Amino acid sequence: MKVPVEFENIIADVEKRHEPLPSHYFQTELMKARTALGKDLDADLNAGAFAELVAWTLTTEAWGFEPWHSYFGPFGSWISIDGKKAFAPAVDQVDEAIFQHWASRVSQFRHPGLQARYADLCWELARTVGNAKPDFRHAVAAVDAYLEGVSSGLVTEFHEQIASASRALDIARQIRDNERAEAAIVMLLQLHDKAVAGEGWWWKTYDRLIADKALTDDRRAYLAQSLEGLAADYADTASAEKFDPFQLENVSERLQAYYNRVGSRPDVVRLQETVGRAFEHTAGLGDNLRASSMLQSAENAYLDAGKQEDAKRARIARIKAIEVSREEMQSFETTQTITMEEMDAFVSTMVTDDPLHTFTRIANQFVPEVAQIEAQIKKGGEDGEGSIMNFIPIAIMAKDHQAAMLGGVEDDLDGRVIHHAQQNVQWTSPYLHRALQAAIEKHELNPYAVTGFAERSGLFEDSSFLLEGVGAWFAHDHMKAIHVLVPQVERALRTITGKLGEPVTRKHPAMLDREIAIGMGEIFGNKVVKDILGADLTLYFKLIYSDPRGLNLRNSIAHGTLERGMINAVISDLLIHSLLVLGLWDQLADHRKKKAGGG
Repeated sequence: MKVPVEFENIIADVEKRHEPLPSHYFQTELMKARTALGKDLDADLNAGAFAELVAWTLTTEAWGFEPWHSYFGPFGSWISIDGKKAFAPAVDQVDEAIFQHWASRVSQFRHPGLQARYADLCWELARTVGNAKPDFRHAVAAVDAYLEGVSSGLVTEFHEQIASASRALDIARQIRDNERAEAAIVMLLQLHDKAVAGEGWWWKTYDRLIADKALTDDRRAYLAQSLEGLAADYADTASAEKFDPFQLENVSERLQAYYNRVGSRPDVVRLQETVGRAFEHTAGLGDNLRASSMLQSAENAYLDAGKQEDAKRARIARIKAIEVSREEMQSFETTQTITMEEMDAFVSTMVTDDPLHTFTRIANQFVPEVAQIEAQIKKGGEDGEGSIMNFIPIAIMAKDHQAAMLGGVEDDLDGRVIHHAQQNVQWTSPYLHRALQAAIEKHELNPYAVTGFAERSGLFEDSSFLLEGVGAWFAHDHMKAIHVLVPQVERALRTITGKLGEPVTRKHPAMLDREIAIGMGEIFGNKVVKDILGADLTLYFKLIYSDPRGLNLRNSIAHGTLERGMINAVISDLLIHSLLVLGLWDQLADHRKKKAGGG
């Protein structure tokens, strides 16, 4: 292969000037040169250009990524049209010839940036792409070049200095070169001192050094003492410039790990108390909604320290902050316009001449599809619709506590699905209400008809409760309907669990000679139950009854936390719909699972 003269000139210019090498300099300049050369290069020049582009466009610290799982790896990947995984650069084309080209470069340059790159490529990827045994000389050359780059001032960016010294230590440990490892440790300690003094990235140097198994106890103690200084600064409530509870927590976690390792429990407790006081102080600096979050962190820190009274104080303050914050919140309303023609067209697809067929259609229509919701969420992120909200955690607040926290889409897809499904409940509630009313009008239904349909699956031992609850719904007594029917739905789900051969009772947590009925949390934590219900029905029941990220009706009623605003037709309509779903739950579950599987 032959490297294009344009590429050689770029590399030779860096070697001649012997100046600091900016980040991604070669990647940028070589890519521009390759574009300018066009597509009509002969095979040798094309191969040489590709060898250099691969050398300088590979990313580093790529141990967890395909295809090599090594220090070097591609900067991007995707699934091609034919279903195969592709990479940028095209690493499947990196072969022994390219490896040999890199090897020829190792001793060709004096600039440590050039020498470190080529030598490290040869050391790290010898077996992977070179089909060769790693050469000890390449490792030595890489370590020396990395260290020289920092000590000579040719690596100027602080994060790159840390990366160079860290990589030098990694390689020196691999070849058991204690002298070079010591030089790398000394350099990292010097960089750590600068970082602690304010240049930043102290966690990079600390984490790398503390993870080194050969580090002496004295040096570990030195690192811990340096972080103690940071902790004192971040905990200084008298200094608005230094005080930072989040950084304090970050430092504290590392120090606690160290003190646990050396068996110094008092220091662990001291740090946990310090973090608690910092967050408690921060709670008094902002609005009540922010204070509730800060006080939660304070409470957790106090609990970790075993300081129950402090934790109790923080919790009480947090409850008060949440209660006040509800008054500070703003409401946002969205108007949904449904024309009479649209509603009539929808109802015509639901209500047929057969009441059983009508109930079945209504039951199926308003059970959410997990796959569909997941696709909507992911598509919204790809299209940029609500993309910011996809990554921002969402706190779900109850009257006096934080009921749940939603993570970002990538970290908490399950929570986002439930949240999205709950929002859909609001949009679809007018359609469900009208469908139920149209069914009643069409077939002159009464409470006995709805109760009879629910009983088809044999889940209710005593239908008198159902009849009372359904009758209350017919009479628009939503208070009675909700409080009577929610426990019956739970009872039906427990019956399903029992029919599957799963236990429906458990030992009392305090009185071991007694047993109590399992609740919905245990029902939906049972893999057998979830597998039989399928993803759609599991989501449906969790959304309405047991998940704090959803409506959570069962727990709200059981714990007396149901708010008056939840007593309405929307909620009681959902309960009637649940009875229709339970009337054909097994058939509906099979239908949905087949549909999800493409059947």
